[in-house]
Amino acid sequence: MWEDMLNWRNENGVDTIVQDFVYDEYKEVQQCYPHGYHGVDKQGHPVYIERIGKIDVGKLMKVTTVERFLKYHVQGFEKAFLEKFPACSMAAKKPIDCTTTILDVQGLNWMSFGKVANDLVMRMQKIDGDNYPETLHQMYIVNAGSRFKILWNTARGFLDPKTTAKIHVLGNKFHTKLLEIIEPSQLPEFLGGTCSCPNDGGCLRSDKGPWKNPEIMKSTCS
Repeated sequence: MWEDMLNWRNENGVDTIVQDFVYDEYKEVQQCYPHGYHGVDKQGHPVYIERIGKIDVGKLMKVTTVERFLKYHVQGFEKAFLEKFPACSMAAKKPIDCTTTILDVQGLNWMSFGKVANDLVMRMQKIDGDNYPETLHQMYIVNAGSRFKILWNTARGFLDPKTTAKIHVLGNKFHTKLLEIIEPSQLPEFLGGTCSCPNDGGCLRSDKGPWKNPEIMKSTCS
């Protein structure tokens, strides 16, 4: 696996992808696929959020391509290792090397999700599993309806038990659970927190976190 990972990095120019790859369509992608890092949990892990229920696959494929999106996805992982994990480790005063993820599936239409979206998700999961293992601390799937829970109960039988133990599927009464692990100031209002970033695009385009602190970043780079 280690050799395959090194070959993959070499073949795809991953070592320099942060500098070399420019994702010009980022803003357009955000409008039809809201996602991003926002704050840290109470243990200091960066929090990554996706509003899967708001994905418009048709629009997404008009503003980007699967290959470019996968490059952007890989670039995001590389930035996490270069910037977010070191900054969070500095802020928490302990090693941080994994992420707390929140997937909001409210409004997810399985019929419109389609083959393209399914293939994209599967390719992303393969990249993550093969080349970035053990980077998930915990995952919380919120606003999960009865249909999603049925599908999840079926799918979990095909997943590694170590992975499924980290995944928590919650309904629409998820606020108390999230606030147990994340301070309100670090959680967007739409997830029950108190944060409403004033920048264009709101919380999911703010990239809020210790990695935005110049003093911390100066220390991690020195």
